[in-house]
Amino acid sequence: MQLKDYITLTISLIALAVSLYNFYVQQLRRKERLIGSMISIGINDGERDRKMEYSVSNVGDVQIVVKEAEFSTNGSVVNAEVVGLPVVLKPGEIALFDILYNSSEVESNSTEVVEIGVFSALGKGYRLPHTHKEEGKEAEGRWNVFKLQPEHEGF
Repeated sequence: MQLKDYITLTISLIALAVSLYNFYVQQLRRKERLIGSMISIGINDGERDRKMEYSVSNVGDVQIVVKEAEFSTNGSVVNAEVVGLPVVLKPGEIALFDILYNSSEVESNSTEVVEIGVFSALGKGYRLPHTHKEEGKEAEGRWNVFKLQPEHEGF
């Protein structure tokens, strides 16, 4: 074999390796990734006097259903209205939803958690929690992005 044959063989092997990697990434590896953030919390005009606004984004490569969101205080679910859910998110899509509630249903000095129910196209269910108050005080990092993690699996 001559030098040009070795160069041709090397280029062919590199092309084969790149093709196999692309096949793995596009067809076999499926990632469920969802990120969310609380956009605002404030006063609402209407039957319920408070409103929390959230955004969720599918940053994975499978479709995700954001089915529901529950607002609880000290472990008790608050009678809240959720506007904008359920929603199906394709990879790269973003959705907004609101949680409307009455401030009279929330105890002072309470721990307040929003739990988002998520299902993936791979058949897994998740409960994604977001704590925004701990014992009546603003939770550290409540304005930071929160992410779907493997430990959130289980509906």
